[in-house]
Amino acid sequence: MMNKKWIGWKILGGVIFIPGAVLLVTWLFMLLWNALMTKVFGLPEISFWQGLGLIVLAKFLFGNICGKKKCRCKCKCKGEKHSHECHDGDKEDKLPEQPS
Repeated sequence: MMNKKWIGWKILGGVIFIPGAVLLVTWLFMLLWNALMTKVFGLPEISFWQGLGLIVLAKFLFGNICGKKKCRCKCKCKGEKHSHECHDGDKEDKLPEQPS
């Protein structure tokens, strides 16, 4: 019985928290843009929806916003997060040869 209530609160919290966080981040982005970019670079002010669009565009161009990076190398890790230990043995092979 207690678990069902807890799951309900988690779902309700997610339904409220996630859109609220998106609204807050977009609003802060819009305020910073309008305060800084208009005065420093002479760019026009943006609306809330333009700010959201710029955040989404940055996500597509630069990758994950939350900071969790996955490896995009072609190694045994298959794109999972790792410390590039699988490349340690290849460093000597990939260095250019020094002319003697």
